[in-house]
Amino acid sequence: MNFATPWALMLGLAVFAAAWLTRWSAARGAAGLVAALGEWGRLPDAVARRRRQRDGMMAAGLALLVVAAAEPRFGREMQTLRATGSDLVVVLDLSRSMDATDVSPSRLQRAKRELADLFAVLQGDRVGLVVFAGGAFPHVPLTLDTLMVERVIDEVDTSTFGAQGSSMADGLRAAIKLLTRSPTPTGKAIVLLSDGEDHEPELALAAAEEAAALEIPIFSLLVGEGTSEIPDARGPLRDAGGQVVQTTPNPDLLRDLARATGGAYVASVPGADDVERLYGELRGAVEAVEREVTEREVWRSAFQLPLGLGLFLLWLASVWGDGVRARAGGRGSAVVGSTR
Repeated sequence: MNFATPWALMLGLAVFAAAWLTRWSAARGAAGLVAALGEWGRLPDAVARRRRQRDGMMAAGLALLVVAAAEPRFGREMQTLRATGSDLVVVLDLSRSMDATDVSPSRLQRAKRELADLFAVLQGDRVGLVVFAGGAFPHVPLTLDTLMVERVIDEVDTSTFGAQGSSMADGLRAAIKLLTRSPTPTGKAIVLLSDGEDHEPELALAAAEEAAALEIPIFSLLVGEGTSEIPDARGPLRDAGGQVVQTTPNPDLLRDLARATGGAYVASVPGADDVERLYGELRGAVEAVEREVTEREVWRSAFQLPLGLGLFLLWLASVWGDGVRARAGGRGSAVVGSTR
């Protein structure tokens, strides 16, 4: 036998020690009252006995609740764990337009938050990461370790690429290459996060056709709400002619990419509803297979008995009473077996 949360026993011991000190102090006060008043200050023996019974039931009930909170465990059993999922490659836009602040705090930071929400709802899926701007490269191969992928995503920004631009087609093709290298016979999909701004949208659509031919749907999530300047160290970003650069999201491109491959399109909103909707669409369209079957040894929990018995004793103590009832007239007396 052992305990899942043994610290609960130490906490319970501290509480009982404090309760005992309080009880001891009250007993000393009662002893002083008896010494001062004599028989007038002494409880009848039957009443004192009944109170001791009530207090004993309360103490035992609380002790059993502490044991239940520590979750005693007896014996072991083998538990079979089955993981099912698909292969997903996240394609993240790192072009300078993702620094725009038309969504708070920026398009890129919003995209990172969306990915954190996505990883929170994944169920047995392997995830890879491709980033793109003026070019593209696979940053993380397919893995079940989404915490590691999330740490990598936290570290990347728009300075990751020396060559700026927005080569979405290269990003999609890098994702296709990652997915087709995997021999796992499972559903495969691309999750694209971008503001949709691309200087050669026809190339992105051509890459989407390649994905469709391989039955790899694209699930695109638009990040951005309106025309915006791009912040720079010296103020708004300017082009070679000194004009302030304006960036405008292109939802139509992302919608067309999803439509061409049998995927889905969602626009980013505050909260997790957009990602949950996108993942729901993905789960309905992409096959998930049993990826891994493992067995582990687990303890059988046995907190139910002390919990039930402890609650019963506390209830019994609450109805037990202390045997005292004031008699009309006189100085009052004890009636054993009555309640307050």
